[in-house]
Amino acid sequence: MNLPALRQQRILRLMCSLIYFTKYLTRSNYAAVILAICEDLSLSRAEAGLAVTGSFFTYAIGQLVCGILGDRISPKNMICIGLIGTAVCNIALPFFSSALLIALIWCINGFFQAMVWPPLVRILAENLNESDYMDACSEVYAASSIAIIVTYLTVPLFLQISDWRMAFFFPAALTILFTVLWMIVLPRLSLNTPTKRSAVPTPTASKAQPIFPLLMRSGTWMLLLPVLFHGLLRDGITTWLPSCVADLGGLDTSSSILSAVVLPIFSIICVRLAAVLFRRMRHETTECALLFGISTAAALVMFIWLDANALLLVTCMAIITGGMNGINLLLISRLPGHFAIHGCVAGMSGLLNCVTYVGSALSTYAIAAVSENFGWSPTVMIWAIAAAVSGLLCMAAHRTWLKFKKEG
Repeated sequence: MNLPALRQQRILRLMCSLIYFTKYLTRSNYAAVILAICEDLSLSRAEAGLAVTGSFFTYAIGQLVCGILGDRISPKNMICIGLIGTAVCNIALPFFSSALLIALIWCINGFFQAMVWPPLVRILAENLNESDYMDACSEVYAASSIAIIVTYLTVPLFLQISDWRMAFFFPAALTILFTVLWMIVLPRLSLNTPTKRSAVPTPTASKAQPIFPLLMRSGTWMLLLPVLFHGLLRDGITTWLPSCVADLGGLDTSSSILSAVVLPIFSIICVRLAAVLFRRMRHETTECALLFGISTAAALVMFIWLDANALLLVTCMAIITGGMNGINLLLISRLPGHFAIHGCVAGMSGLLNCVTYVGSALSTYAIAAVSENFGWSPTVMIWAIAAAVSGLLCMAAHRTWLKFKKEG
């Protein structure tokens, strides 16, 4: 394609954003209709939540596996395989009514989903300078949030004109369309230009150091539980917000699902605020402690006024998930970069991502089980305790982490 380099980079960034947009459409849809699935198939929340729990586990494992494979096979082809696989899973799931079979299909979908992000990062890193790479990552993140907004806006419409199954068929069709577009456009771009590879400088293999000694020396081992809890809070609340609002706020299924649109909108705002705050504070652990503290306060407010109204409930949950997304930016995106000089930035990123999604997996099933058996009051108190403990651990790790950064 005989296009100026700047225009080709813009096309590349647009294509990557579109791909990540469709990836999230075929991932967030299950959580959006989980309440409708429970009602239609007579499943308990724990049974329906098993699919989300399993998919988070397979996604976590897939992050490690596909991160290694993404450096060895064509990233363009790997993304195609992942997108086609997730489209097939979305088409197949509505034809089953067994909780176990639904969970199996969604677990497979989780692994296919993991095949998209690692090669996408590689493509962007190899073809953009550092500044453009960071901008592209922000655009891709925004695309995922927009996909969640689109999901929660369209699902109530699907429930009105058809049923929950349309929430899987529509994203699958869109994914196939964008996959074809990806296969047509990407080969026409002049990619992998050596002079552009400056976004992620990687030390040579001989300089690579073992991860676990660095975990201890940097104090990052104290952050593993906060990383797990932030995944638990972020994805657990996102998954079960419609159910919580339906139970406590008195809204019907469509309205409770629509209320979840607030979460991704607030998350975009909070990530931006976290980035601005970081430029002032310059300490990941301190800022994370602050965000966990704010989330603890929001959970306690929700606990005290649990029977107030739907608006207060959604606002408190939006504050918590927004804070968790800000923490994700700091602990998952920024913190691993400090390990580049030790040759294990990818390994550290994979480890933290894996721990995050283990927390996400635990949350979906645990929140369903606790809320069904004990009610929402103990569930919200668990959120407050998890956020408070995480904030204290971030404070405890601050001095060790600061010393590690200064020493390099």
